Amino acid sequence: MTEHQTDMAREIAQAPEAVARMLTTNRTALAELGRLYRKGKPTHIVTCARGSSDCAASYFKYLIEITLGLPCCSLGASVVSVYGARLALRDTLLLTISQSGQSPDILAFQAEAKRAGIPTLAVTNMEGSPLAREADLCLPLCAGPERSIALSTLQLAQVK
Repeated sequence: MTEHQTDMAREIAQAPEAVARMLTTNRTALAELGRLYRKGKPTHIVTCARGSSDCAASYFKYLIEITLGLPCCSLGASVVSVYGARLALRDTLLLTISQSGQSPDILAFQAEAKRAGIPTLAVTNMEGSPLAREADLCLPLCAGPERSIALSTLQLAQVK
C-alpha cells in the first residue's frame, strides 16, 4: 500500500478477507437461512437498504434471480417510515442491509415486515444493533470498523 492510499481503497482491498471471515463466522446462520427459506417457500424476496447498502442489495437481487429464479426487488424504507404504508408482504422474505443497523427508517420497515408475519434477515456490521436483534436471523458482516466515506461524512457533520 502506498502512503497516499485512501481509506476506501484500503477497505476495498480487504474485501476478500472480510467475505471469507463473514462466511466462516456465519456458517450456522447460513444453514438456518436455508431452513427458513425451505420452510417458508417465499415466492419473492424484498430488500430494504440505503446508499452503498442498497448497491449491495442490487447485487444480491441478481444473485437471487439467477440462482433461485425468484423475483427480488428493493423497496424504499420511506414507504413505511414516512408514509405509513401497510404492505401486502405475504409469501415474502425480507432482507435488510445496514452498516450501522440503527437507521430508523430501515428499522420501521423491518417492524412492518414482522407485523405482516414474514421472515426477516438482517445483514449488518453491528451484531448488537437494533436491526440485528429484531431480525429473525442476522448475518453479521464481520468487516471491522468502517473508515471511508460514510464515517468521514459523519465526522465532518460533528465538527460543524
